[in-house]
Amino acid sequence: MESGAAAEREAQRETRQIVAAVSLCFFFSGATGLIYEVLWTRLLGLVFGHTVFAITTVLSAFMAGLGLGSYLFGRIADQRAHPLRLYGLLEAGIGAYALLTPFLFSKAEAVFIPLYRSLQLSFFSFSLAQFLLIFLILLAPTTLMGATLPVLSRFFVHDIAALGGQVGRLYAFNTFGAVLGTSAAGFHLIPTLGVRTSLLLAAILNIGIGILAVVFDRHLSRLGVQATTFPTPRSRGAAVQGSQEGNVPAPLQWSAATWLAVIGLGISGAASMMYEVAWTRALALIIGSSTYAFSTMLVTFLTGLAIGSYLFSHVAGRVRINPFLFGGLQLGIGLTALAVTPFFDRLPEVFLWAFQFSQSPGFMKGVQFTISALAMFLPTLFMGATFPCAAQIASRDIQHLGQDVGRIYFVNTGGAIAGTVVAGFLLIPTWGLQTTLKLAVSLNLCLALALFIASTEILRWRRGAASLVPCSALVALFVSPSWDAQALASGVHTYGRGYFGLLGKADFGQIIASRERLLFYKDGISATVSVHGQAGLLFMRVNGKTDASNTRDMHTQIMLGHLPLLYRPEARRVLLVGLGSGVTAGAAAVHPVMQVDVIEIEPAVVEGATFFAKENRDALKNPRVRVSIADGRNFLLASKERYDVIISEPSNPWMRGIGNLFSLEFYELAARRLAPAGIVCQWIHGYNLFPEDLKMVVNTFRSVFPHTTIWNTTRGDLLLVGAKEPLALDYARLRASYDSLPELREDLARLGYRSPLGLLADFALSEADAARYSQHALLNTDDLPLLEFSAPDSLYVDTLEMNRRLLKTYRRTEFPPLIGLPERILRSSEFRRNLGEAFSAKEMWEDALVQFNEALRRDPRHAGALVQRGRIHLRTNAVLKAQADFQAALRMDPRRVEAHDALAQLYRAQKMWGLAEAHLQKAAAIHPKDAKLRARLADLYRDSQRFSQAILQYRAAIALTPQNSRLWAGLGMALRGAGRPGEALEAFRQALSTDSENSFLLYQVGLIHAAEKRLGDAAAAFQAAAQRDPVKPDPYIELGKLYVLQGEQAKALKAYRQALRLDPSNVTVFRAVEDLAATLYGGS
Repeated sequence: MESGAAAEREAQRETRQIVAAVSLCFFFSGATGLIYEVLWTRLLGLVFGHTVFAITTVLSAFMAGLGLGSYLFGRIADQRAHPLRLYGLLEAGIGAYALLTPFLFSKAEAVFIPLYRSLQLSFFSFSLAQFLLIFLILLAPTTLMGATLPVLSRFFVHDIAALGGQVGRLYAFNTFGAVLGTSAAGFHLIPTLGVRTSLLLAAILNIGIGILAVVFDRHLSRLGVQATTFPTPRSRGAAVQGSQEGNVPAPLQWSAATWLAVIGLGISGAASMMYEVAWTRALALIIGSSTYAFSTMLVTFLTGLAIGSYLFSHVAGRVRINPFLFGGLQLGIGLTALAVTPFFDRLPEVFLWAFQFSQSPGFMKGVQFTISALAMFLPTLFMGATFPCAAQIASRDIQHLGQDVGRIYFVNTGGAIAGTVVAGFLLIPTWGLQTTLKLAVSLNLCLALALFIASTEILRWRRGAASLVPCSALVALFVSPSWDAQALASGVHTYGRGYFGLLGKADFGQIIASRERLLFYKDGISATVSVHGQAGLLFMRVNGKTDASNTRDMHTQIMLGHLPLLYRPEARRVLLVGLGSGVTAGAAAVHPVMQVDVIEIEPAVVEGATFFAKENRDALKNPRVRVSIADGRNFLLASKERYDVIISEPSNPWMRGIGNLFSLEFYELAARRLAPAGIVCQWIHGYNLFPEDLKMVVNTFRSVFPHTTIWNTTRGDLLLVGAKEPLALDYARLRASYDSLPELREDLARLGYRSPLGLLADFALSEADAARYSQHALLNTDDLPLLEFSAPDSLYVDTLEMNRRLLKTYRRTEFPPLIGLPERILRSSEFRRNLGEAFSAKEMWEDALVQFNEALRRDPRHAGALVQRGRIHLRTNAVLKAQADFQAALRMDPRRVEAHDALAQLYRAQKMWGLAEAHLQKAAAIHPKDAKLRARLADLYRDSQRFSQAILQYRAAIALTPQNSRLWAGLGMALRGAGRPGEALEAFRQALSTDSENSFLLYQVGLIHAAEKRLGDAAAAFQAAAQRDPVKPDPYIELGKLYVLQGEQAKALKAYRQALRLDPSNVTVFRAVEDLAATLYGGS
């Protein structure tokens, strides 16, 4: 008898161990499920593209399979005596199918491409066909995945009253596994093992889980433990009085509240996905768009779900689980999301506070997780509890447990699909991120209100009191302030260093508003696009990162369009991947091409490009420019067209998805779409990119296009120009293009190029030099996308000079192959001087100095080269060398105005007023109609306090350029110095008429009003100045003085304290604060 008891105890112990092991298996099953989702999305994206439509289609098909599996296999699980064995077969089936997916995806490409090319489908029809194809591929494995939860629920749950806790625990284990899978795939597996090996590893793990489950089932059978021998189930109709806290299931007949809870789970699933999509998009503006940032967001979301489900499993046995509780969970989601949503535009400032401490990759990943948790964690805790709670409410009895859990999961998954589609395709592009989040909050709050009202078993006063909460929250939701779009689009994740020293000194939104004006902002389908203006400058940002501008980026944007077409002037068809500002498309359209196809993934970029119509010559209205909204790689894969020139403009490989445009397979695809003698041009940056990664890009490009040269447009930007055949510039054709295309001449002149040969200033490495530079580098492939995972780690590392100097060490050839160029031109000093000026225009002073030295070596009497070399010496603080060059130029040509002007600036900087004045007067005498010379002479007189003479020169300059606000401001300063405040005020007002946002001008107006005792006008001017530039202390100091004069000491103290915050070392302000604080409060 004792031996029998011992055997029974041993069997119970082994049973517990097996149950624990099965739980662990389900944990790893969750991990493999997310690994598959990440890998399959990536692989299918290579075929169907990375547009939101394609990605959402993949995710929807994935979730549809999960829902279908749970629905179908729930009933099957109830009919099986060995649910654990069935679970093992499901897991093994998932793994076996996963091994086939690379083959199936390749077959999908074979079906998809002819479909795309042959059928003239509408966009809707094509999207539907795409969905059906992906659904068929993913149907089998995702159906098996979806079946695992109801099947295992049948194995684990022995008592219907404990269903909520057991299912919650299972769901938590599986979701914690999903956290592990996301982390493993998103941070480690893909960059270490590659996509296919990671897929193989996950498949082996699934098969292993399946084998273990089958073995465990057999062992349980030998122990005499089966599902049919578990404790006798109690159905809802046979509930026993006195169960824990009344947690006995309700009667079989569903009440209206139960129906509402089941339907509400679908609505809650939709709202949850609306949150996830909108949160992910909003957080990308703050923590960046790298693959690590997106993985971190998903990990945070899943972690909250897992913890919420786990916590619910612990309290499920101690609370009454009913629709009223489910309504409370919906209220919790709504209230916590409502609490966070209004503060999203403050998260950039939170990011910056952390960013100041460190920019190391590990620390930044921690910051990304923290910011994501601040936004998501609390709402996802409540979300995680909703499924097990609804499962408990809606389940009938043990005999139908699998079917009930499966149906509940099906409803939840269906809602999630609807939320994903509606948020991504309709809500965000139409109403924006904040409105989408508000609608999601509204769904939760309205659902909570409906559940409270429908829960008739709850006392009426409790239902009434509970209903007041969502009603009040709805009111608060719709009166909450709008986000500061300018703060969100400030790009703190990329330009954080530019805000160092400003945090805490003024409101972050005011700082941003003082720096730039927001001209355009749109939450597009796949990204948030904004256009900003600043004193005539324009720049376009995508998810906060500047992708185009009319400033320094112009050089690269222009040459990206012109350079390949100067190599191939006979080109007829051009493909441009990425629109940006449209400047590159406009440059390409200058040439006599038949068509320029532009592929842009985000429609909002096309809208933003209209702000650059002047710079891109209205490229979007050019009949030869055809813009298509599509994924560039997918377009190349599906298109039948062949192109003479292919230009790839995206240049930020650290962003998720962009790395696919730098892979070996992408370049091979581009090569297949090239016409004979075709050419490819790729933009890549040398800043914030490790040398090994830059070499990898070049080596990958060269592996397909062995005849590759590298061009250096600006200090940080590079162009790779490659072809299958050797490349050479034909000088006769180059000259012919230059002479026949006035727009080309205009563009090159804008870059500082006086002749077509000026573009040689952009040349960096020849084919042989590029080969040596990249010979030992790795390759970036679709299977092992090293660049996408390594580039984010260098985002905050200053690699610009490192990469520039490394490139120079490999330079052996000064110029690319040039056909038909007379040698005498290359030997001429004028050519070298022009080349030096081209380098100067790019602010590459060392290279410019080399060219000017070479020009002077060939012609020591070249006065122009002397002046230019002198300016570089002056810029590098070699003052005596600069003086010698300027004086030498004047000895050769006493009437050289630029030499007089440069020498005057040198003397003025040394406060040698007489010499500076003499040279400026000579220059002005030679060119009396030059407003700049008059202005410099006026500035000189004003600096030396000769105000009457300054006034005369400013008026002379203004007569030449009356709209120049700087001249009016200078005149105002001179008049004020001369004691003529009335005239000075009028001059400042004239300046403000063309530069109304200028804080300095407003401050000067305030000083004049204050001196004239017009205290109200002075205060208004100082307040406006402080608003335009909130980090300058001077307006606050003057405001403090005014308020003291007006007897408003509290306001004075506030102004002085703000000034002290901006300038902590100002002793006078410190004493003013102490005195005022003592007067008002008896202390500081």
